[in-house]
Amino acid sequence: MIKNKARTKGSRFASPTPWTELITMPSSTPAITTIEPIIYKALSSFKGQESIKISEFLRLIPLNRSLTFKSFPRQAMIRSIILMKLKGIKFEAELARYLRKNEQDSRNLGFFNEDNELKTPNRRTLNRFINLMLTKEEEELIDFIVNKTLEIVQKFELDFDIEIPELEVKDTEVKESLESRIDKKLDKLCRFAKENIYPYVGFPVKHNAIYSKELYLDILTYIALSRDFTQSGCRTYKKNNRKKRCPSATDLLYHITKVKSIDTIQKTFEKAFDFAYKLALKSGVVDKRKVVDVAIDYTTWYYYGNENDEMVLGTEPKNGTCWGYKFVSLNIVEYGKRLTLMVLPVGKFTDEQKLLEDLIGYARQKIKIKKLYIDRHFFAIDTINLFKKLELTFLMPAIKNARIKKLVKIIPAPTVIKKYIMGEKGRYAEFNLVVVERDVKSKKDGKVRRKKFVYATNIDINENDMEFINKIPELYRKRWGIETSYRMKKGFRAQTTSKNYKVRLMYFMYSALLYNLWIVIDSILGLDINGRLITYHLVTSKMFGTILYTLGMGS
Repeated sequence: MIKNKARTKGSRFASPTPWTELITMPSSTPAITTIEPIIYKALSSFKGQESIKISEFLRLIPLNRSLTFKSFPRQAMIRSIILMKLKGIKFEAELARYLRKNEQDSRNLGFFNEDNELKTPNRRTLNRFINLMLTKEEEELIDFIVNKTLEIVQKFELDFDIEIPELEVKDTEVKESLESRIDKKLDKLCRFAKENIYPYVGFPVKHNAIYSKELYLDILTYIALSRDFTQSGCRTYKKNNRKKRCPSATDLLYHITKVKSIDTIQKTFEKAFDFAYKLALKSGVVDKRKVVDVAIDYTTWYYYGNENDEMVLGTEPKNGTCWGYKFVSLNIVEYGKRLTLMVLPVGKFTDEQKLLEDLIGYARQKIKIKKLYIDRHFFAIDTINLFKKLELTFLMPAIKNARIKKLVKIIPAPTVIKKYIMGEKGRYAEFNLVVVERDVKSKKDGKVRRKKFVYATNIDINENDMEFINKIPELYRKRWGIETSYRMKKGFRAQTTSKNYKVRLMYFMYSALLYNLWIVIDSILGLDINGRLITYHLVTSKMFGTILYTLGMGS
């Protein structure tokens, strides 16, 4: 936090500058009323770019040019403080190190002389400037620029560049245990994720509110991790963390239901999912140049209320109900990178073909798709033709309708029926039908029996390549990655009996986001510790969630 403290005479930090400079706003510093349109204009110039370099944006913001501080331009010093706040840098030493290592950023901020020589301030210079030389008006201007910038960035749906925190272990830490090293690095990554994700997520909380947005989201993380209901979760959080003042369940639900629309919630989470993906991309967990296998699936959150309530759909009877909320998601299903790229809600009037096309279009902006794995729900003429139109290689189980049942009885396994046609003249889908046989253990008597399985695909299969044909079921097992992700997401989902769909959507999307952050951070640690992606987790979901809600952003 920036403070304006006066040191006593004789202190080693005492300033030779006249005290009037500490209380008088330099005339060349722009006022808040004139800086707002400049911020709008500067940020609007970055529209269409994938990400914005903060220093390039600040270079367009004119500040005090008339004064210097210890041979450093005052304008550059003020810009560096704004960068510090926007990047979530906590200490002057960390800022000094950043400026020293990032020459282009330092030049953009204005740290060069008339001979174009670069010179950056050290920790003591930054500390003295922040604590002694900033005027109250300049502090207010800095806070205004930071808050207004974050507000406009969200409004324009822009992104600042991501700088992943360094995870190197110092020489003094070499002899520490592996668990201790992991814990320290996990703290860094969780704090970084929290500082960058929380601004995107959720609901509006005014700057003068009693409770901060950070506290609300910490509580939501706690409730989600404990899979508790909002009412008891808020009370338990208060007891466990010994908080004297803590928002109630009513406060939390009020802020969620206060969000303008379902679309608003959806858009905020799109930005948060984008951040998680960029973090995976920047850290090397995901390589945009390589092709990956993906899966699409529907999931239902069962509902015990009125079927006429908003977004409630009919579903297969389970656990005493045949109603629920439906969501569709697209996941990467490779080991070590099982990210959920996007989750979309499904309503009564949702056009499924349009929904799938949008989902795949969004994914293709991020990755190159190798194969698409889907379940038998997608075994339909329109859906298969859509996948072929989008030039997707797909694999799915075929529904054993009357015609396919007859074929399965008379043909041996393994067999490939090339260019199998489903449908009638004028409306049909063409694909390869693969029949394989494998052992299945009966759930009733425990006996192992041979059973035929049928798959639909447009993979170009050689009819004589029996080895590959027999591997089709093993290939399809990749789809279970999305099933595993749904099971893990339930461990991050808060419980609720609310009939308000905004609450349901918020809780479901937040569970998917927490899952994503856990996968990315766990994979980054795996890369850092082992030098490669690993198939097991270094950090449990419970450990990740606990650190996330107990870690202060500014601590």
